[in-house]
Amino acid sequence: MRILLINPWIADVAAYDFWLKPVGLLILGGYLSRSGHELHLIDCLDRYDPQLARATGKLPRSKANGTGKFLCREIEKPRAIKWLPRRYKLYGWPEELVARRLRELKERWDPEIVMVTSAMTYWYPAVWKMIRLVKETLPRARVLLGGNYPVLLPDHAALSGADAICIRSDWVGVRVFLEAQGVSTIEGPDSLIPLYDLYPGAMSHLVFLTSVGCPFHCSYCATGLIHRFFQHPFEELAVAIEAACQSHKCQNVAFFDDALLVDHTSHFDLLLKMLIQRGVPTSGISFHLPNGIHARLLTKETARLMRQANVQTIKVGLETLDLALQAQTGSKVTTEEFVRSIEILRSVGFSKTEVSAYLMVNLPSQSIEDVEAAVRLCERLDIGFNLNEYTPIPRTAQYEDLVQSGKLPREVDPVLLNNTILPYWWPHGVSADEIAALKKRVRVG
Repeated sequence: MRILLINPWIADVAAYDFWLKPVGLLILGGYLSRSGHELHLIDCLDRYDPQLARATGKLPRSKANGTGKFLCREIEKPRAIKWLPRRYKLYGWPEELVARRLRELKERWDPEIVMVTSAMTYWYPAVWKMIRLVKETLPRARVLLGGNYPVLLPDHAALSGADAICIRSDWVGVRVFLEAQGVSTIEGPDSLIPLYDLYPGAMSHLVFLTSVGCPFHCSYCATGLIHRFFQHPFEELAVAIEAACQSHKCQNVAFFDDALLVDHTSHFDLLLKMLIQRGVPTSGISFHLPNGIHARLLTKETARLMRQANVQTIKVGLETLDLALQAQTGSKVTTEEFVRSIEILRSVGFSKTEVSAYLMVNLPSQSIEDVEAAVRLCERLDIGFNLNEYTPIPRTAQYEDLVQSGKLPREVDPVLLNNTILPYWWPHGVSADEIAALKKRVRVG
């Protein structure tokens, strides 16, 4: 069967290519390829696609770590945020290029199935826009929608225009869904190896998952709802990483696991050792951990291996110093454990530019003073920090608490839950002006 995979644009007030790849879609692509299907990929966020450079007359530019700016253009705001004092943009390929690619594929390949993925629920306007374009251009193709959006908001995703939506992300559920849509599949073990062969040439970065899911149960996080915890054999990962880097002339690899250090002595440590043994770091490849490692689980041995493996970006989750909030959100880390992890990383040679902390802003009942105290702690430890504004994620424990307490309407347009937009209208958190003032203070201070 001829199957077209699509990673749509991003619709948001801000977006940047911090090692973004549709890794779930690419993992599915590997499974479909092994099942004998013909595949083609349109990744609207691929800044290095040769046709994009020809269409725009601009060569892609990236920082040394592989990150960079997306192309974008201002678009009309959805009705729910017409009042928003921010510009709303579509990030990724020009729409004319996407339409032309679809027409070309119709003429020479005629896809039978189109699978559109989705990430953030509040990016749904771009997903709906893509589905409309596919329906107009490929009217005979069956359009299937998957990813986080239909899993977390199935009733809303059902309005997307897709012929069917996949509301499960476990492999059994995905297989049942695909078979119901007439897509034959093979049985086999879970695999997290993405099919990077779908990309035509050089790439600024690659993304891999060594595991999916998370055994922790943070009240604000949906990871445990989307995937059961599973770790891929590290031997296969090491081989796949090396091969993909060579094939795509790529020097940056990001691991986006939510629980990278769980059982690290039998998993991540061994992956690092194998990468070191195969000479991957010495070939000029750098590794990045942008998703926030668990401070409690970090050991000096793991830190040494990370240093030897040329890990150059390490984000450490702190979130909050408030003891009550730490307990309410899952007791994943204490302040003492966070400080110890930073001391370990600095002791093996990581610099202040390589290590930074994730700090939450606008958690329910969180004060500005709590955030400022966390900033001062990072400054005392001589590391960087990232202020992450809270997003209420549907189906999470914290989301349900907010709905039950009347602090969040049950029927709310997902665009309003965008962490950048939330402070402009939500009366139960920190205002947009307060967050802007906080960011100004911490930049100046």
